[in-house]
Amino acid sequence: MIGDFFPDTDPRYKGIASIELLKETVKILCDKGFIIANIDSTIVCQEPKLKPYVSQMIENISDLLKMDKSHINIKGKTEEGMGFTGTKEGISAYAVVLVHKRV
Repeated sequence: MIGDFFPDTDPRYKGIASIELLKETVKILCDKGFIIANIDSTIVCQEPKLKPYVSQMIENISDLLKMDKSHINIKGKTEEGMGFTGTKEGISAYAVVLVHKRV
């Protein structure tokens, strides 16, 4: 689905910052009459340790979305040395976003 909006074959998206993709996603949602109510995300990696960065990440997202920080949750997890994230070959991230249709 993400490839429908941001295809990896489009050179405009090569090396693009994720915050720019978030801006465009929010625009698409707003154009369709939706608002973001809540974000819960998990970042899986052995390193770096995310705790020192989480509050700034929440602040950045809150500022961009004009949304209360209490509606944004970001947490870091490890896989205790297992899988590609555990062997430090990569990072994975998951997010659940609650959206509401504007009335």
